[in-house]
Amino acid sequence: MKRKMLTGVWELVSCEAQSADGESFLPYGQKPVGKLIYTDDGHLSVILMNSERAIFVSDDISKASADEIAAAFGSFDSYSGRWDLDEEAGRIEHFIQAGRIPNWVGKTHVRYCSVDEGCLTLATEEFAMRDKTWRVYVKWTRSRSNVA
Repeated sequence: MKRKMLTGVWELVSCEAQSADGESFLPYGQKPVGKLIYTDDGHLSVILMNSERAIFVSDDISKASADEIAAAFGSFDSYSGRWDLDEEAGRIEHFIQAGRIPNWVGKTHVRYCSVDEGCLTLATEEFAMRDKTWRVYVKWTRSRSNVA
């Protein structure tokens, strides 16, 4: 895997969480939307969202209910920072500088990557959630606006 194969803009195709015991779910629904941007000089930006998110009752976000805020928080993710690639291992490190989850800021998240038929698949390391061990697989395709 070469760094140049990854740089550019990618559009989200799918995102699936799989547990070690075979359970799975789609964190951003059946029709997720999002962008992944890797720049040549090592910057990254990631946005993932359920395309069928409920809108708030009011355009004044200060009037959003706790339920509206929780639903919006749970159907969206975003972070940015720096990235680096271990070409031999097919392993990308995301150094998170800003993001939705406060606990992630200042941390490094590892993604295992593969490119097949023009799609990039990123797999997380295993992590604990809901008393199980999980891994998330995120599939991206090159943005039509990419100029490579």
